[in-house]
Amino acid sequence: PGMTMAQAMRVPIGDGMRRELAVAHARASEAMLRAQYPPDVYPIPQREGWLAPLAGRRMRVGYLSFNFSPRRNLNGLVSGMFGRHEELGIDAVCFAVYGHHGKDTEEEMRAAERGCSWVNLGGEARSDEEMARDVNEWRVDVLVDVIGLIHGNRHNVMLFRPSPTQVTMVYAATTGSSSIDLFVSDRIATPPDLFTTLFTERSLLLPPSHFVNNQPGLLP
Repeated sequence: PGMTMAQAMRVPIGDGMRRELAVAHARASEAMLRAQYPPDVYPIPQREGWLAPLAGRRMRVGYLSFNFSPRRNLNGLVSGMFGRHEELGIDAVCFAVYGHHGKDTEEEMRAAERGCSWVNLGGEARSDEEMARDVNEWRVDVLVDVIGLIHGNRHNVMLFRPSPTQVTMVYAATTGSSSIDLFVSDRIATPPDLFTTLFTERSLLLPPSHFVNNQPGLLP
């Protein structure tokens, strides 16, 4: 009782059982949403040209996080990544589930938003459906979940399928969900042979590491 899926994935059980647990959790969440919403609401209907080629327009990539404050360890590491999108001709959109961290200074807020369009999804006062529709209005080509299934997550936003391609890149195990298309990792953190037994997602293994570090002073 009270255990998150992230914690459950660390319980010493067999690989097959771990995958079955993740799939069962995902299916239960999906069944709950199907019972709660009519078919024209869940999942969000696909837009016309949903998977059409970019045809000269810029790709748009969205990131879903609690907030993008440098006070959160992960965000402090990835914040420099958003400016690189512009170099590649990609628009980055940062979807903050809970807005700014309450202790952030104005300077820190501006720095967190640099390189991306920052969107406050409204926090606990708003439903998963409302957040998913906000994300969908931005028409992102790829939506990246950088929360995972830890305490307080809003993974149901991903279940609504607000983007045609959805990715997770910080979670340590399979989500078991059909709403996640790609699991981003590397061959050290996730050896390729594990995907055949542990994961429901397709793998995208980056060389040499999938971890982003925005603190060059700490690097050799």
